[in-house]
Amino acid sequence: MFDLLQVLSIISFLVLLKSDAQVMLEVPSLMKCKFDKIYQLGDSLSDTGNFIREGFLGAFSPFAKLPYGQHFPQNQSTGRCSDGLLMIDFIALGCGLPLLIPYKDQNGNFSHGANFAVAGATTLPAEILIEKNALLLVGEIGGNEFNYGLLQGKTLEELRAMVPEVVQIIINAVKTVVVFGAVRIVIPESFPIGCNQIF
Repeated sequence: MFDLLQVLSIISFLVLLKSDAQVMLEVPSLMKCKFDKIYQLGDSLSDTGNFIREGFLGAFSPFAKLPYGQHFPQNQSTGRCSDGLLMIDFIALGCGLPLLIPYKDQNGNFSHGANFAVAGATTLPAEILIEKNALLLVGEIGGNEFNYGLLQGKTLEELRAMVPEVVQIIINAVKTVVVFGAVRIVIPESFPIGCNQIF
């Protein structure tokens, strides 16, 4: 069996090749894990369509229409906060599984797991049933607290003071899913956002 460090190492060495005609993923090691389900928790970096199903606000958000999804295989908006595939999409494909269905899709087939990520999320769902041979991705979470703080004009000192609490909430979330039976958990770290034009 693979431990958390081995799974993180595998994910760290993903080789993504992109051409105009197709997106390819070479991850033979993920297939060896024989995951039959994936459960994703997170925010806009991993939301596969939950936010646009959240009601009026989501349905009329920019993510519900092009250009979001314009480079997706069906050239249609999927509710992803991206014009193409997300990290979780590449992981699912690398595991030989279909793309994760957002849990708010009332017609979804959840036999291979579910995506619980919602754009703008700052907390995790408390109860998730995890089956024995499933991979649970927790994250990237915790970033929106700092994004909101920056947009509200908080100082770096104020934001640094929030770090222990955010980290503790993530730790508590992981402990919660472990209690429910999760044994393979990946917690991706935040990517560098210093050059993001919003800031």
